[in-house]
Amino acid sequence: MRITVSLGPRDINQHSGVSSVSSKARLAKNLKVKGHFPEGVTLESEFHRVMDILASTGVNYPPGYCEMLISKYKKQGLLYPHIFMRVGKPNIRKHGRYQEILEKRGSLLDYGCGTGDDIRTLVHDGYPREKIVGYDVNWSSINLGFDLYMDQDKWTERFVVSKKFPFQPSTFDIVYSGSVLHVLGTKRAIKIYVSNAYSVLKPTGTFFGSTLGFSKEHPRLTGKRWKWRGWRLRRLKRLSQEALHKLLREAGFSDVEVSQESNSDKLRLWFYAQKP
Repeated sequence: MRITVSLGPRDINQHSGVSSVSSKARLAKNLKVKGHFPEGVTLESEFHRVMDILASTGVNYPPGYCEMLISKYKKQGLLYPHIFMRVGKPNIRKHGRYQEILEKRGSLLDYGCGTGDDIRTLVHDGYPREKIVGYDVNWSSINLGFDLYMDQDKWTERFVVSKKFPFQPSTFDIVYSGSVLHVLGTKRAIKIYVSNAYSVLKPTGTFFGSTLGFSKEHPRLTGKRWKWRGWRLRRLKRLSQEALHKLLREAGFSDVEVSQESNSDKLRLWFYAQKP
């Protein structure tokens, strides 16, 4: 599948896939945001934990590579530590419709792909790599994925980076959204995101994924929460099961399914919808 997008000069330069310390350091400086790990978690402990997981799946790290990455990211900072903490634990496999998605094998967009953990999982499980595109607004997490999986030469061409949503209507058969909705901050931003997903799908296309949510049965899991990210506060917008169902219906989707799963401190909403 060939995807054509229009990128600005900076995007074109970044799309070359260069994952140098200097270029990523400049990106973090320009965004003026550095993330923080939860209490009791450190950059060192997470690199060891995540790389142990990936090594068990077949990633073959050379001696000293983990220490090199720790030194690199200590110097430049890690923009999205919570995305990093999810590497090696792909939520996409937990989706109730995952096997059905694997069988569809249509053109697929990971909308807000982060490190690309989920789309690598798809390919590992048999999905055609050439049918997949990962899209995000910057290279920060994508480059981290290249560093962790050591596969930049195989994956660079499957990623698209642009601050503005770059795809034409009716481009993809499937759109996946993994833990994106709750970080968008406002209902307006979520509506725009869902509208883009609807537009870019072909008729009868599928929109599926998951997001953190809240419910009346779990009062500690509030709908809005504030979290420190460097020098600013970022608002997390958590939808209820009913609100997400309504949002998808209002966007035009049919056959909407939204289920919820909770543990001691999180409630996750799983969704699946079709474009008529």
